[in-house]
Amino acid sequence: MGGYRVPSLNGRSDLHRRAELGQKINERYAAALATVENKTPLGELAKDLGQRTTWKGRSVRALNPLAPADVKLLEAINRGQFLLNGFRNRDLREVLFADAPPATPEETKRQSAKVTRLIGLLRAHGVISKVSKTHRYQVTVVGRNKVTALLAARQADTEQLLKAA
Repeated sequence: MGGYRVPSLNGRSDLHRRAELGQKINERYAAALATVENKTPLGELAKDLGQRTTWKGRSVRALNPLAPADVKLLEAINRGQFLLNGFRNRDLREVLFADAPPATPEETKRQSAKVTRLIGLLRAHGVISKVSKTHRYQVTVVGRNKVTALLAARQADTEQLLKAA
């Protein structure tokens, strides 16, 4: 039975790479936990997200943390399942369009194009960055702080917000 052989998971040749990946995962997890205790005021965190910016020579719209579509996008990238390995266009499509799965290949292409534009928007604002040599994106440390704070503020009631002031 020749042909393809499944690589052994017990090999030592990639031990260094596994340790490196494990270290990066631990660092991202620690950074995510650190956002819980961030004392930066919300206005300071969100000020640049609410303004237009430029990316690759083009003007990019502001993010609106009160608009339902932008909130859905921020909630999607803030999911725990994307914390370790990041996310792809396909992953975001499954979350953002879960209530309207594509019926045709044209619809799949349209949804994919929309998610590509949204990824560009998030990259322009520094919320996410591309993982080199992959099709994946990671939420940046600064982005994680901003997104976590905005989503927490959306869940807080008036009494909780007034206590913080």
